Amino acid sequence: MAGFFHQYYLTVMAPAIAALVGIGLVTMWQDYRRGGWRSWLLPIAVVATTAEQVFLLSVY
Repeated sequence: MAGFFHQYYLTVMAPAIAALVGIGLVTMWQDYRRGGWRSWLLPIAVVATTAEQVFLLSVY
C-alpha cells in the first residue's frame, strides 16, 4: 500500500501491543517453568525473534 506508517496509528497501537507481549511472555514463562512440550515455546520464540532481528538488521 503506502509503504510507510503514520505516527498516530503506531502511537494508538503501542499500548495494546505491549499488553499482548506482556501477557504472552508471562504465559510462556509459566509454561516454561511447568515443563512438558509447551516449555519449548519460550526458547523457540527467543531464537526465532533473534534470528529475525539479525536478518532484518543485516540488510542495513
